[in-house]
Amino acid sequence: MSAPKRDGNGRLVPGTGSLNPGGRPKGNRQVRKLAQDRTELAIKTLADICGDTDASDSARVSAAAHLLDRAWGRPAQSIELSGEGRDLSLRVEIVKAPEGD
Repeated sequence: MSAPKRDGNGRLVPGTGSLNPGGRPKGNRQVRKLAQDRTELAIKTLADICGDTDASDSARVSAAAHLLDRAWGRPAQSIELSGEGRDLSLRVEIVKAPEGD
């Protein structure tokens, strides 16, 4: 397979095609479905641990953090980039998977 064609900024040139022609692995769908079927139980378990005064502090904090992450999303993170003689840039793109994957 030859290297994909890129422009001067490192972006793929239109018409180059996919870097992953095989797509996402198919085997994970079954495992994902099994886990999704237990979402309610998992959230209830986290909530139970969070409210259990007999649970360790670290378990309660971890459960609370997981619940908040799922309810409100993870907090933004900052990243510091530095380098000599070059300008560095970082582009982060959040892409939602299509329904049914």
